[in-house]
Amino acid sequence: MELDQQLPTELPAKIHYVCKSKTKAGNLQAKCSYLFNNREYPGIVFAPDNEDWFEDLAPGTVIKTKRVEPGKHPDFPGDLKGDALRLAQQEALTPASLNPLATLPELLRQAADLIEQLTGQVAQINHPEPSKPDLKYRTQQDWANVIELILMTVPMFHKAFSTIMLNAYIESTFNDFWPGDTVRLKKGPRWKDLTSKALIVLINYGAVQRVKGTSRHYELSESTRSKITTNK
Repeated sequence: MELDQQLPTELPAKIHYVCKSKTKAGNLQAKCSYLFNNREYPGIVFAPDNEDWFEDLAPGTVIKTKRVEPGKHPDFPGDLKGDALRLAQQEALTPASLNPLATLPELLRQAADLIEQLTGQVAQINHPEPSKPDLKYRTQQDWANVIELILMTVPMFHKAFSTIMLNAYIESTFNDFWPGDTVRLKKGPRWKDLTSKALIVLINYGAVQRVKGTSRHYELSESTRSKITTNK
């Protein structure tokens, strides 16, 4: 997202969710949107030292921050980072009206983690049923076409994304699975195996590319981004 030329270093931040992991210094952190000039800028905000009230922040709560600046994390290019003011300097910490899409990426990630855990447990108990050759299913090229359309039309994928995030989105929103797509193979339904291969197809086409320094995170290529801009 393009930044305003003179973005203040002290901004209100709307909390999306408190992260499970802490910083190297042991402080809490949360995904948020920094608010300025009727726009929202994605980023992360760090809790003050030795204050644990941060852990109970509800999604939608707006807090005061300082030292807001561009972040440097390679997996989240363009995000901002900042520090929360101490509790004594905050206003009443009441959740504002929450956009239900704000926490969608985290909800999808949690759902994907749970699905993977359940899939692993079931695989240990039950032997996978042999696939039925008479059931029609999408090929990896078919899934490449489906995924390319998702990436170009769903804003949450215009930033860096992972295979888990993509599969969780497909599982929760896609309603056109063919009979053979849902047949269970050794590692889960056939469609999940083919979506991973479809991403390789899209990389070969030049539609997406791996985020530098990572093996499981992807982003749109410049040529794909130009198509989105042209179609707006």
